[in-house]
Amino acid sequence: MAKQADKKPSFFAGIMSFLSWCAVLLLWASAAGIYLHPALFKWVQLLELAFPLLLGFVLLCFVLSLLLAPRRAWIAFVGIVACIGSVRDYCPVNLTSPPPKGCIKVLTYNVMGFAGWEKDADGHYVIPAYLVDSRADIICCQEVGSGGSGYDDVFGKFMPSKGYYADTVNANGNILCCFSRLKITRKQVVCSGSGNGCGAFWLLSAPGDTIVVLNAHLESNHLSSEERSHYQNLIKETDSLENALSGRSKQILAKLADAAVKRARQADEMIEFIDSVGRDGKTFIVCGDFNDTPISYAHHLFCSRMTDAYRATANGIGRTFNRNAMYVRIDHIFCSEEWKPYACTVDRAAVASDHYPVSCYLKRGGK
Repeated sequence: MAKQADKKPSFFAGIMSFLSWCAVLLLWASAAGIYLHPALFKWVQLLELAFPLLLGFVLLCFVLSLLLAPRRAWIAFVGIVACIGSVRDYCPVNLTSPPPKGCIKVLTYNVMGFAGWEKDADGHYVIPAYLVDSRADIICCQEVGSGGSGYDDVFGKFMPSKGYYADTVNANGNILCCFSRLKITRKQVVCSGSGNGCGAFWLLSAPGDTIVVLNAHLESNHLSSEERSHYQNLIKETDSLENALSGRSKQILAKLADAAVKRARQADEMIEFIDSVGRDGKTFIVCGDFNDTPISYAHHLFCSRMTDAYRATANGIGRTFNRNAMYVRIDHIFCSEEWKPYACTVDRAAVASDHYPVSCYLKRGGK
């Protein structure tokens, strides 16, 4: 009887060790994927997308180990601690710190064609009115669209009447705009792809002092509404092998992998542009719709050079795309080392577009 009693804990210990190590190794592989260029390792991006699911699996193993085999709980615990940086990238935890005097406010917003120039009950364009009410000093918008009476009213009359300079760049059909209380002295297309890309705007903050703002809308996954719904079911029905191996699922996964390669190359071009422009008398702000999660090559590339305002100051996952199963942060604000960010937030009350706006405060000479 004593031998049978000894075998029971040994059995659970073996099972939990096996499950924990499997979960931890997959989590580590997902976290390490950010160091691999998608052009060389195309399918790694899919493992990066699974990071929150794998993290949840490791946490489950930790809890089960505490209940069934306490001496094996260290495996899951060490697994999480070893990639705590990636956990903070995805879901940061920070002490709140109100912005001090002397900050500028930066806002980025994928406006989805200004929501078809939707108007409120008072006859005001909803999104432009929101932008003015935000009191941001620098506003970067993606998917602006072009032409029409709404466009002419907003860019020619409304925003200038509120004290904003307004200018746009055309990145292969995707209009990117900058509204700024600082004078826009120059603009340039940094990179472009199949309807996506990045534009740069030079803002004059003082004589001889220029802020270069990069407004990016990197390669989309190009998933239709039906495909996003299928992807949502694929995420939720993780126990359905038939669903995971279906032809539609493979097609969606291939689209995700191909788009990741294009985004990585666009991110490389943006970094090359920053290096070529140089930092002599210039500071940089990079923001926009990256279509990439915090666990991705593109996000890591900018984090290695700049500060992610959300990671440094905000709390929680910070979902910015508000459709289907994309419960992730794909809109980002980065700043060069001359700036210190404060109070980065995602405004989930702004529902006119399929993205939520992201804003933060930046203080010069904060580091």
